[in-house]
Amino acid sequence: MNEELFKFIKYFIRYIILFLTGSILFSQWTSFQISDENKNSESIFRYAGFAAVNDSPIDIINERRVSITGSISTGNSTDGLIPVFHGKMKISWNLSIKGRMASFSSDDGSIQMYGWGLTLKPGSIEDPSKWRILFDSGSLNSHNQLKISSMSTKAVRRAEFKNFPIYYGFGTNILNGISLKTLNNYELHSNFLLFGLSKNVFGIIVSPQILVGGENNYLSISLLNHF
Repeated sequence: MNEELFKFIKYFIRYIILFLTGSILFSQWTSFQISDENKNSESIFRYAGFAAVNDSPIDIINERRVSITGSISTGNSTDGLIPVFHGKMKISWNLSIKGRMASFSSDDGSIQMYGWGLTLKPGSIEDPSKWRILFDSGSLNSHNQLKISSMSTKAVRRAEFKNFPIYYGFGTNILNGISLKTLNNYELHSNFLLFGLSKNVFGIIVSPQILVGGENNYLSISLLNHF
């Protein structure tokens, strides 16, 4: 069997096991529940907008071509967690394409999410920029609650502190959505700061990340590997 294919199968099985374990440990998934009395509806929409486009800031390293990632995320505007599966492929030294998807059920119905994006590194192959530009687009549908489409642009830089990789940057998020409960339309724009870390643990990169945007904060933890 081709060595790269064998690595892909090995890591895919590893992530399936991790996701099954996480599903047991974190059985309360986000429901995005909207109601006429809910005064927090705008924050819930902003959270859905972040969730639909969120991605790890970590780039594919060295000569590796593909990365797979499993993440769990949450925000301060709603209870529960969101499990997401990500894939990324390096097209050239400065360009990668990526996709993400999620499908799960909560007490109030099912949630489906999907999205895609690009990662661009400015500069030249001899003198690449230390910054990367991340563009992401996504959609999220929470049954009988809400539908949104979201776009995000981020600028991210990697640095090291005592050989410990850290990531920081800034970005903007734009979403259009509708409440399936109240039929209200939402057009929202959020700016945010990004901070992240990464650590290799037993061959898997663990990467916590936080987006800070005023009253709306978004936290995610990703497990990823490159091959």
